[in-house]
Amino acid sequence: KGATIVVVKDEGGNVFGGYSDISWSSSCAYKSSKEAFLFSLKRGGGLPAVKMSIKKGYEQYAVVHNSGCGPTFGNAWSLEFANHILGTNP
Repeated sequence: KGATIVVVKDEGGNVFGGYSDISWSSSCAYKSSKEAFLFSLKRGGGLPAVKMSIKKGYEQYAVVHNSGCGPTFGNAWSLEFANHILGTNP
């Protein structure tokens, strides 16, 4: 399937997301990447856009593949899309 990019616009008008060079799977495991990152395109209060790379030394936790949730980025699940948010669970 190839690389994945997730872009979200929340109710406050913030636009943010994440990029992974790894194809998503349902393997229920962390995947390593030196290319994955989080970003914001529009932030509340007029703050500038930012790109946040995976913290050096934590590349092995760049993304989480799990059939129980949507795209998940970072060791502390810095950006996660739960099924109830995505509308896949009642």
